[in-house]
Parts: sequence; structure tokens; C-alpha cells
Amino acid sequence: MTVRERSALAVWLLVRDIARAAGRPKIRPLVYIAGPITGDPWGCVRRAVRWSSICQNNGCDAYLPQLSVLQEMIEPQLYEYWINLGLNMLSRCDGLIRLSGDSPGADREVEYAKELGLPIIGDASALGDEWDEWIAYVWAQHAYRQETDR
Repeated sequence: MTVRERSALAVWLLVRDIARAAGRPKIRPLVYIAGPITGDPWGCVRRAVRWSSICQNNGCDAYLPQLSVLQEMIEPQLYEYWINLGLNMLSRCDGLIRLSGDSPGADREVEYAKELGLPIIGDASALGDEWDEWIAYVWAQHAYRQETDR
């Protein structure tokens, strides 16, 4: 583990311990779940909701652009509307999970997350040791943003 990874992990452990002692922090890290939507919209929603639960179990909230499937059924919008909404929401997030599957929109979200310096992980690798490092970076990113946004 690098010095940066150890530092991020230490921040995460500290924030987690403080959160446990206080009940929960008022503002939790927000994770963007990027992935395909078209093709099998309900399957994509189901998969994103599962990852949202994993995030919640790790003290984070999740933004799921996949839920726009419901809004699209009632009030259809142009593709670029949904992309711009997603990028706007992504700018408020502390990390991104990229679900597998072809998605030009999710690829654009990943590129924007890189520009923002957000920690990014793919769902295939998120179940191993890489998850612990990634979630530590998310908590560190969140702590940094909370400190600098004041």
C-alpha cells in the first residue's frame, strides 16, 4: 500500500469511527453509479439499485441516473438533457462506480469524473481488495470537499 493509500485509509477509518460514535454524519459521501441504461432498462436499474445498497452499507449515499427511466416514461427528454443532468449531478459526487456494459454516456461520465479527480472503480473489481482502497478514497474525497466547501 502506498503512502497515499495509507493516508486515505486512515482518513476513512477516522471518519467512520467518528460517524459511528455520533450515529452518522449529517452529510454522507455521494457516489455516482454510471452504467448502461438503454437495451435492458429494468435490468440496469436493478443492478444499479444493488450497488446503491452496497454503497449505503458502507456509509455512502448513491445517485442513480438509471432511475431516469421512470421520468423518461412520463416526460421524455432529449438524450443530451439526460447527459447534462448526469454531469451536473456528478460534479456534486465524491466517487464513481462504473457498471460494466457498453454505454457512451457512462464513458463520458467516467471522463468527467477523471477531470474532477474523483475515485473511480468498475463493478467487476469492486468486490476484492480494491473496494477497500476505493471506499477509503471516497471518504477522503468527501472529507476534503467538506473542509474546502466551507
